[in-house]
Amino acid sequence: MLEGIDLTKQQQKKIQTILQQAGDQDQTDTIRDDLGRVRRQIQDILSEPGQLDRPKIQALLQQQATLRAEQEARHLDVAEQIHDVLTPEQLSAIKARQAKIRDLMDQLREVQHPVPQASSN
Repeated sequence: MLEGIDLTKQQQKKIQTILQQAGDQDQTDTIRDDLGRVRRQIQDILSEPGQLDRPKIQALLQQQATLRAEQEARHLDVAEQIHDVLTPEQLSAIKARQAKIRDLMDQLREVQHPVPQASSN
């Protein structure tokens, strides 16, 4: 996200601290492990013979959604902290860069998955 953005030394240090704190929290956080555990439980249920225990799968899917929401909220917190370190000009540069990337991704998608042309026979 910040590639190509000219940051001051102070901004670099603040952002490095933010990312370090987020990384430290990830190390002590169990969300990733919990997501893996829930995913394995769902896979185990789906691979068991007999009728599926849909209520149990639904409960696990709800648990998975809750964990993902927690994970996304933490990512948003980090993004907000970084946002607050940047100047309006830097944010504008990031926005312009993201728009270019989206355009390129759209072009790539068009090349990879072209819309079939109607034949004129």
